[in-house]
Amino acid sequence: MIEEPKKYQTKSTQQIANMAIVNFQKYIRMRDSYNGGNCISCGKHIEWNNDCDAGHYISRRFKATLFDESNCHAQCKHCNQWLNGNIIEYRKNLINKIGEDSVNELEENYTSLMQRKRVDFIALNELYLKKCRGIRNE
Repeated sequence: MIEEPKKYQTKSTQQIANMAIVNFQKYIRMRDSYNGGNCISCGKHIEWNNDCDAGHYISRRFKATLFDESNCHAQCKHCNQWLNGNIIEYRKNLINKIGEDSVNELEENYTSLMQRKRVDFIALNELYLKKCRGIRNE
């Protein structure tokens, strides 16, 4: 068995999962709006660290699509938090961005059973930390 990096040894699996979610969301915000971008729903100009959320098309509560990069895009806080994702406009713009087949696939597969283990969350956290560093270094 591979030994865990020290920074994870004192953390619970849930704490590591939360770290992975935070870094995934940070990556999505950076990916879509690091140098300025637009809300997937309303098109409003947003900056990754100001008035910007990582909005999921399929709710975060469905584990199969929680870390799916095609399911999560930069969204203004107004659309994400006050308009419940502004989902009708989100879907229209998502089709333009990733294609109707990909959107249909998300909609068909979101209820798939997904069981992640501690090692999976560690790998996801490390992946999204690395991706965030990569965007900063571009």
